[in-house]
Amino acid sequence: MVVFFGFFGLLEGSLQLVLPAVASKTMANHDVEVHINADGFVYDPDLFWYWQLLPNSMQDEHGFRTHKSEVPIPKPDGLKRAITFGDSQTLGPGLAWDKTWPEVANRGAGDGWQVLNAAVPGYRSLNVYRLLRKKMLAYQPDAIIVDCMPFDSPREEFHKMAALPERRSLTLTERFQAVIWESYTWFMLRRGLEILMPRKYRWLDEASKNQLESQDGAGNHDLILQWADHHGIATLFTEYPVWDEENDRLRCFTLPGDLPAGAIVVPVCDTLAASGLSMEELFFDSNHLRQPGAEMMGAAVAEALLALPQ
Repeated sequence: MVVFFGFFGLLEGSLQLVLPAVASKTMANHDVEVHINADGFVYDPDLFWYWQLLPNSMQDEHGFRTHKSEVPIPKPDGLKRAITFGDSQTLGPGLAWDKTWPEVANRGAGDGWQVLNAAVPGYRSLNVYRLLRKKMLAYQPDAIIVDCMPFDSPREEFHKMAALPERRSLTLTERFQAVIWESYTWFMLRRGLEILMPRKYRWLDEASKNQLESQDGAGNHDLILQWADHHGIATLFTEYPVWDEENDRLRCFTLPGDLPAGAIVVPVCDTLAASGLSMEELFFDSNHLRQPGAEMMGAAVAEALLALPQ
């Protein structure tokens, strides 16, 4: 242990001397770096990572990507509020905030709805489930919209219908995890894997297959739906479309039977496929939508919101 910590300390100190520009970087993904503020993320023992500074260059003080709509608490009478969750596909890198699909859905749903964008780059279904429980009840959502790949992260086995308690201080173990997560050494490992294996480096974030589902086959999407039903909140899941660049075709990471039975599913993949547009017209890269793709996804979500029972 002494040798390990000595080696880690020497390596970390050397990297901090040689690579001072890495000081504020906490995630290696270049696509994340170019569309969030330089301070980026901070380690969070419940959410794993979250915005380091709020407000910042893209998020308001609540963590929503908007520079126009106010978010009053309590919610005004007569207003229906929907909150969208997901990774950078929902956040909308490369697009102005008012061109992202959640904002397109906001306009399409009309004056009676307010659609807020709570996406965080890299978030998967486990992050989203915890974010819901920790922060979102205060905003009194009438609906939530989840844009995550099914079975994309370990199933939450310590779930409760109640909100997560706010932490007053980190434990010693959590402080150690924070030091490792925010270290130059971890950054360089992630960055090196991204350069060497640009399509595969995220194996560090992934769980083994037998951890993704419970014995009954359910994943975090089921828990999200149960939590929302418990609190009287409507749940919409979107299909997760990607550009298979190797074969230049649209792939849908949401397969039949992946999502909870009876759930409302917005058919994003079918909508994009029916457009007749090329992949380069729909996507910037593997999963980030250009404006035409965002407009179609937002319109499909707005249609689904308006179809909810009154």
